Amino acid sequence: MGRLTQMLAVLLLVAVLGSTNAESKINSPPRIIKQPPTDELLFKVAVQNKESDKPFIIECEAEGKPDPSYRWIKNGKKFDWQAYDNRMLQQPGRGTLVITSPKDEDMGQYQCFAENEFGTATSNS
Repeated sequence: MGRLTQMLAVLLLVAVLGSTNAESKINSPPRIIKQPPTDELLFKVAVQNKESDKPFIIECEAEGKPDPSYRWIKNGKKFDWQAYDNRMLQQPGRGTLVITSPKDEDMGQYQCFAENEFGTATSNS
């Protein structure tokens, strides 16, 4: 009886490990897990270098298999954050935008899209 119990325990362990590994390989559409709040986000613009600029962060992070890619719109139009000299960056592996030196021109309504071949998820705007 002891040997049978050991064999059953090993089979159960193999079944559990196999299902855990299989679950990690299941493809899925993106799902937003971090995003801006639904109310307004505000930032302060430095007045003629008398104040130091404080970075402004707009969060966007999603999970999905395969990992999603990110894109942004601003005021309903495609937004290319890379076109803004070195004032903006997108955190690697995430959609989160960091505006290192906010300016008046940065004001607007931003929305993040996380996409993979299985779907698209949209953040609050």
